[in-house]
Amino acid sequence: MRSLFEWRVMIVNRTSKAKEMLVRTIVHSIILALLNLFAIVVGFATFKSVGGSNQVGVQAPVAFVISVVGFVVWTGLMNTRGPVRLALRGWRDGGWILILASVVAALVFVPAHYATAGYLTAFSNILALWAFQIPTNAVAIAIGVTAFGARRRSELHHGEAVE
Repeated sequence: MRSLFEWRVMIVNRTSKAKEMLVRTIVHSIILALLNLFAIVVGFATFKSVGGSNQVGVQAPVAFVISVVGFVVWTGLMNTRGPVRLALRGWRDGGWILILASVVAALVFVPAHYATAGYLTAFSNILALWAFQIPTNAVAIAIGVTAFGARRRSELHHGEAVE
């Protein structure tokens, strides 16, 4: 039979782990969404400087490389040099980051488009953003989790098993 103190410690530990996961997911999602938007702008600038008629053929690969490399570098820094609480833990973190980054990017893109173009963007542009983001971010997160997701496992929660 567990004492009241043991139950309290279990509840507090679970609550703090949930808060850590929420903060970790929000931070990584914001970084990934901003990386995506930055990469898309750099891809567009590359298209404009190169010229040609196939915008997506130039913009998408450039944006893909910048997004993936940027997030892998970010993940590596957070898992080797950053605060332990921000270290990417595993596939569950990755799934939530994938979902939330798509929402954050849309929330940033709509007002940014309005501020620069003077009108609200069409929903098809948001769908195109998500069509770029979902596969790109899935690759970036998969590499980040595979390469760095377990690097600091021994430091996380003092050797406690992490999913």
